Amino acid sequence: MAYQLVFPELAEALRLALKEDGFYKAMEDSVSGEQADKHQAMLAYMDYSIVEAKEFGRCFIPEQHYGVSIWSFPLDKEKESLKTEQKRQFISKQMGASSLNAYQSMCDYMAAQSRSVIADDSWYLSIIGILPDFQGQGLGPGLLEGTLSELDQTGTGCYLETFTPRNMTFYQRLGFEVVAEFDEPFSHSKYWIMQRLPK
Repeated sequence: MAYQLVFPELAEALRLALKEDGFYKAMEDSVSGEQADKHQAMLAYMDYSIVEAKEFGRCFIPEQHYGVSIWSFPLDKEKESLKTEQKRQFISKQMGASSLNAYQSMCDYMAAQSRSVIADDSWYLSIIGILPDFQGQGLGPGLLEGTLSELDQTGTGCYLETFTPRNMTFYQRLGFEVVAEFDEPFSHSKYWIMQRLPK
């Protein structure tokens, strides 16, 4: 049964925002079939990520619905296990075994690297994207500032991983700093870990 999109416009915004990102390129390449099949699989993946964040993390969608930011934070073992199993089932069913292998390979490597440089209680900025019609209007910070302010008030740090160097200036303006860079072996792509300490 085909996955039914809950947030089609936002899922497309995320797909477009991340189509050159090494992680997501590897995920798309892992899907069998024609390009249209790969496109639909990535739309489903992005949509699922929004739905997942609403259940297990933080999903910020402004009233104008011009974009979305997706965060995760430490969960208790039971919730983390449930989240992980549901994600694996989704990828296996909607994208296939090759995609599940790609996802697990990249995530396992990246999690091991982040553990070496990031505090255990840190929040993780997973995905951010803006609809094409709203890009270039300075709206990006508004997708993050509320959560960043909340983290400052609680003295909690956060971090992100990016495969796209041109995005780093945007994050630096919001207080993120590069703390490490690695070559992810599955995607053969360089990526950077950026951390923001509470202000």
